[in-house]
This record gives sequence, structure tokens and C-alpha cells, in this order.
Amino acid sequence: MNIKKSDKWDEVLRVIDRNGKWTGKYINRKEASERRNIYFNTAFVWIYDRKKDKVLLEKRSLNKKYNPGKLGLVGGHVTNDEVPIKTAIIETKEEINLDISNEKIYFIGVAKPDGVYKSFAYQFLVFANPSIKLLKIQEAEVEKLIYVSYKKIYNDVVNGSDNYSLTYPRFKNIFKKINYILKKPS
Repeated sequence: MNIKKSDKWDEVLRVIDRNGKWTGKYINRKEASERRNIYFNTAFVWIYDRKKDKVLLEKRSLNKKYNPGKLGLVGGHVTNDEVPIKTAIIETKEEINLDISNEKIYFIGVAKPDGVYKSFAYQFLVFANPSIKLLKIQEAEVEKLIYVSYKKIYNDVVNGSDNYSLTYPRFKNIFKKINYILKKPS
């Protein structure tokens, strides 16, 4: 794809091959979502409250094209000029007005495309317990925020609940790594 100066650079993604390597090509985000066999990177943050054993999730806006109304992690597309951790920090600030740039951010792993999802979804973990009342959501992206116990998320996703944008087995290795970090049985 030829990138025109009129294109919004923040909507331009790197095209990734099925092994997770950059092809040297770029594609418009809209076109990437409509074409088959086009892979790209995304980045998401697990905001985990250790004391309550809960994860801060967003209920996606009902106006979203993909997974409207489902519970998911804060995050988004990695644009052509970003690396996944930068995207994770930016999206967390944009979507829920939480600055995690000074927090210790753990890289968990990558959820690979599974036939339904076409992204290599980089996963990060932050230990934090922000008050939902103090956060400001980006209404175009997020309907509301909710804390959900990690155990419930894990059990629901493993058992195929349709309430989440997370899927199993795509997230199997992510859950294994989180369980290891949190010292929980798999």
C-alpha cells in the first residue's frame, strides 16, 4: 500500500507475517480489518489489584465494530511508529486516563492470531489499584470500567464465556504466565 500524506499516520499499521515478523509493508487500519490474511500487532494491559485479586476490565462501547459490549483489557493497535509497550502506555492513558508510564510494566507474552483474531496481541501486566471513580473513560471506546476477580476471568474464558473479548485457547499461554507470576495453580 502506498501511504499518502493525507493518510492519518496514527491509523497506519505495520503488516506482520504469520510468524510475527514485520514484512516491511504498511496498511491502513480500516483496510487491515477488512482483508483476510493481513496480520498486525496490538498491545493490551492487565491492570491487576493484588490486594483484591482483581483485574480492571473495560466494557467495550456498544458502538465498537468488534466485540461491542464485551469485557476486555485496555489496549489497542500498535501503529507504524510505535512499539507494543509504548502503545500499551498510550492506550491506557487515552482510554481510561491512567498514566502507567512510571509503573513497573511486566511483559507477559503474545497471544497469536487464531483464525478469529488477526493480531499478535502483546500482553503486559501492571500492579495497580486505581479507583474507578477517579478514572475518566474515553466514551467512544469504553462504556464502563469494572473490577473482576482474576479467578472468574480465568474460569469464564477457559469455559468459553462469550462475555469477554479474550478467547481460549488463544490466551492459554498468557494465563499460564500470569498464573506463574501470581503464583496461582494452572
